[in-house]
Amino acid sequence: MNKFVKKTTVAILLGSLIMSLGILTPIALAEEADIELTPDSLSLEESIEYTLEHSEDLALIYDKVELSKQALDEAQDQYNELQRGELNTSSMDNLKRALINNQYYIMSAQLDYDKAIEEYESAKEQISYDATQKFYQLLLAQDNLESATTSYTRAQDSLKIVNLKYQLGDATSLDVVQAKNSLVEAENDMQTQKESLHIKQMEWYLFLGLSYDEDVQSEGTWTNLSIPDLTEFVNPSEFGEVVEESFTVKSAAEELDLEALQYESFLNIYRKVNKDYEQYKYQYDQAENSYQESLNQTWLSIYSDYYNLQEKNRSYLESEANLAYQEDIYRLQELKYSLGEVSLDSLLSAEQTLYKTTLQNNQQKMELLLLALDWQNQYQ
Repeated sequence: MNKFVKKTTVAILLGSLIMSLGILTPIALAEEADIELTPDSLSLEESIEYTLEHSEDLALIYDKVELSKQALDEAQDQYNELQRGELNTSSMDNLKRALINNQYYIMSAQLDYDKAIEEYESAKEQISYDATQKFYQLLLAQDNLESATTSYTRAQDSLKIVNLKYQLGDATSLDVVQAKNSLVEAENDMQTQKESLHIKQMEWYLFLGLSYDEDVQSEGTWTNLSIPDLTEFVNPSEFGEVVEESFTVKSAAEELDLEALQYESFLNIYRKVNKDYEQYKYQYDQAENSYQESLNQTWLSIYSDYYNLQEKNRSYLESEANLAYQEDIYRLQELKYSLGEVSLDSLLSAEQTLYKTTLQNNQQKMELLLLALDWQNQYQ
């Protein structure tokens, strides 16, 4: 589906790093550049900016924009020279043919330039989205490790309570073994989350174009990421006029002048021009015939995306409520166990449920944030 309203949701500033050059050897100069190009920490906006500035793929696409603009300027300059009679032509007939031929190349160059610009803007938007996703994944991994560490601390506290109760004769040796096993499982989970965080850190570095062993900190915490107010998102029912305008059938055929293009040029490119025209005309006719079907599919996609976002928001709110409930359950079971009203199984089960619910809530938040970002990029 075509994007018809695009708005980047994060501030993107393109710039270049300028070094003061003195009398330096190439090695010293490279070392100085490395120091300046490696920041100590990056916020979300700064990581997006850094990626845009150092993306080789984006630089290559920008080169394509520059080349296509140069080709367009050259075609226009030649056309102006032809009109002013500055180019040598053997006859007026040849001049007409040259002008017509040059108009064709101007249109072709314009299409190439417009396509290059669109590709460049699309690449910037995709890089910004990917940078945001990598940043969120890193913060999520940090929070998951914190949750695992908290779970490990609870397991330690539970073992202390069990040992105390065992000394008082209120717990069995089996309870002690069970508490120790629970502590080992919590420690394993914590180690797994540490390793996962390391991987996400390395992925973030490599995406930024840094070495995997760099020491760059991400600024911010997962808990401080706020969910957008979805009530402020534009309802698809208000898209009518924009959709109709954006999806009105347009074709390169509309840009072509049949009489001019079918005029025999001195370069004898008539067959190629005529073939292009027939292809454009066929595509145009086909598009007009299927316009209403395409429009209906567009509306279906828009509403599907909108309802998916709303459903994900409801799932997240349910997850938040369930997390608060499980926290209350754990605190209650902890109190009851200390009073001898419930078994150790009940306490450990409540702790495990709380830990798993926390991780699920983190994942729900991650998915909602990315869906909201995707919606804003496409429709607002």
